[in-house]
Amino acid sequence: MWAMGAVGAAGPVGVQLGSVTKINPLSVLVDSRLELSEDFLIVPETQAKLRGTIGVQEIVIRKALVAGIGCC
Repeated sequence: MWAMGAVGAAGPVGVQLGSVTKINPLSVLVDSRLELSEDFLIVPETQAKLRGTIGVQEIVIRKALVAGIGCC
């Protein structure tokens, strides 16, 4: 009961938009002054590269994050 009140009051999640500056290691620039490393980021599956194979040919179904492109 105490924990639920603390979570609600603290606002434990912050969401901000940014631009990918580096891919490996992943780095995102937020608000033109804060660069976050992959240790501070949650990258959803929808932003990861997805590949499949048809016969012997590998195809890209979804491209991965690209440096210089904003997310969302």
